[in-house]
Amino acid sequence: MNRDQQGKLVSSGFINLLQIIKAQLEPIAYNRKIFIFLTEVIKEKCRFFKEKIKIAMQSELKKVLNGHGLAGFEDYCILFGNSGLRLAQYISSLPFFQSDEVRELQSIFLQILQGSQEILAEYIIKTSKPALDTLLTEEWIAENQRQIFIITVEDFLSDYSKAMAPHAFTRFIATLCTNIYHQYLVRLKNKEITIERITSEN
Repeated sequence: MNRDQQGKLVSSGFINLLQIIKAQLEPIAYNRKIFIFLTEVIKEKCRFFKEKIKIAMQSELKKVLNGHGLAGFEDYCILFGNSGLRLAQYISSLPFFQSDEVRELQSIFLQILQGSQEILAEYIIKTSKPALDTLLTEEWIAENQRQIFIITVEDFLSDYSKAMAPHAFTRFIATLCTNIYHQYLVRLKNKEITIERITSEN
């Protein structure tokens, strides 16, 4: 597992992929017809690559949650996310980036970043399930489940901030907040929750 100059996890394989893409597109960028055809082929292969990565992460998440996952699951998810972001950034520096077809290619790599972050956010939510199951109940207050949840999330974020690229980490915060917000919505639909009572006590 490699790290960049800032100590963030990256895959050299992704960088090699960029070099391959550049080597294929640069020589024929002057010929619009061939350029579009070859770009479509590359996008198709990259979409396949993206889906395989997503499936692999989802499969490993299930194993981890069942206690059978391999060590380093979170690091690999972060590595995929950082690398997807790095490729998206590098593609924007290519001389033919203004092409709509190449912009779509950049979007595919950003989807790798987003996919990895959704998996990690789900992992945090599932890990925090015992506390979140008491969300908006008396137990959420009485047994300090809120504090347990806060400490758990802070621990995760402290670790992730050290391995994620800064922009990736900022995006991850937004993804995690969306997931937490969804947990509140789910709990609000539960008729057994005593919201008024909790509100008055605070």
